[in-house]
Amino acid sequence: DGESGNGRVAPLAEMLAVGGAERVLESLARIDQLVQRGYYATAMEDAYYALDFAPTYLPVHLRMADILIKEGHEQAALNKYAVVAESYRVRGNAAEAASILQSVVRLAPMDLGVRNKLVDLLASQNKTDEALSQYLDMAEVYFQLADLDMARTTYTNALRLAQKSSVDRAWSVQILHQMGDIDMQKLDWRQALRVYDQIKTLAPGDEKARDMLVNLNFRLGQARQALAELDDYLRFLLGQGRAEQAVKLVEELVRNRPEEHALRPRLAQAYKEAGRKEDAVAQLDALAET
Repeated sequence: DGESGNGRVAPLAEMLAVGGAERVLESLARIDQLVQRGYYATAMEDAYYALDFAPTYLPVHLRMADILIKEGHEQAALNKYAVVAESYRVRGNAAEAASILQSVVRLAPMDLGVRNKLVDLLASQNKTDEALSQYLDMAEVYFQLADLDMARTTYTNALRLAQKSSVDRAWSVQILHQMGDIDMQKLDWRQALRVYDQIKTLAPGDEKARDMLVNLNFRLGQARQALAELDDYLRFLLGQGRAEQAVKLVEELVRNRPEEHALRPRLAQAYKEAGRKEDAVAQLDALAET
């Protein structure tokens, strides 16, 4: 195999498929030498000469794109890379097409069209982790553009891919947290509630999700459901011997929601489980006075 620009490898079979393989190899070597010496215009002339006898040999087209980059003609280079990548895809070489598009993404991180194509190629090769990483990067671009709707749509697509594949469920949890954050920014509390409930199912010990479920239910005026979520989480914490964490959780709720009298007996119970009997009695006394 011969090495092409940016460290890519030109398959020997591809060389033999074109006429004059030896002349192609000589041209590529000469182009590389000229590029290394900074003679970009002369290297481009040699590339055009090589295309005269091997017009469909894609590594030559890649050399031309690499030269355009070095000459500062970024948009022309990006267009060239995109055409070559599509040619590789049509020829059934999805791996090479994806490799080229990854180079394009590094050069033009805000090009969402290229990112979408790259995600599709990676997913078609079952490179799900890489596809999900691209999805998250794409969502971040939308976020930077203040397009929360498209950011959330992108996370939704990523979640579908994660759920239908065998990747670690940590991917789904991470994506859902991003979706929940967007819902909170948009003040869509009911949608956020559904998201955090999904997280709880996937990761019962996720502190943020558990805390959000309690607080969102209170915020929505659903005190009974909020207390049910709190009781469920307290059982989880106490079952793991994390009584002090349970205490801190209920203490904060009592501070933030002093009008919710049903929190005090739960705080008293948490104190009791933590071995703080005097604090437990004090809470029950305060509740009786109230």
